[in-house]
Amino acid sequence: MSRSSRSSRTLYVGNLPGDIRLREVEDLFYKYGPIVDIDLKVPPRPPGYAFVEVSN
Repeated sequence: MSRSSRSSRTLYVGNLPGDIRLREVEDLFYKYGPIVDIDLKVPPRPPGYAFVEVSN
């Protein structure tokens, strides 16, 4: 499936605290639509970041 035919949007979320959890990101973004995927990155030194894919 090509990227252009998917009905979703991927959001970059930066400056996340080092102790952020996947559930916390879900709680923040569920109101924008069904969440397809969350790719959470928490490096050894903060800040963390995530890519949140939300269905349209």
